[in-house]
Amino acid sequence: MFPYHLREYNNRWFLFGRNKDYLTLTNLAPDRILSIADGKHPYIENTEWDFNEYFEDIVGVSFESNQVEKIRLLVRTQGTRRADSTLFYF
Repeated sequence: MFPYHLREYNNRWFLFGRNKDYLTLTNLAPDRILSIADGKHPYIENTEWDFNEYFEDIVGVSFESNQVEKIRLLVRTQGTRRADSTLFYF
């Protein structure tokens, strides 16, 4: 694996990088790695992922789709009788 980014979430660390056999991003939990060996392959620089942008819409370390879902929350202030309420967009 060619390591590119280290991220902590929920008191656990995750290492993001590329496996030479796959084109996609891989993440591993370093506390679960049993052994490390020196690879004989030349290092492949990261030219595909901007991790600030990658994690912009993610809570945690992974996601199930490329779709970002907009959520509308209706918040009413307690004790008001106004018909109109403020809407917040996330």
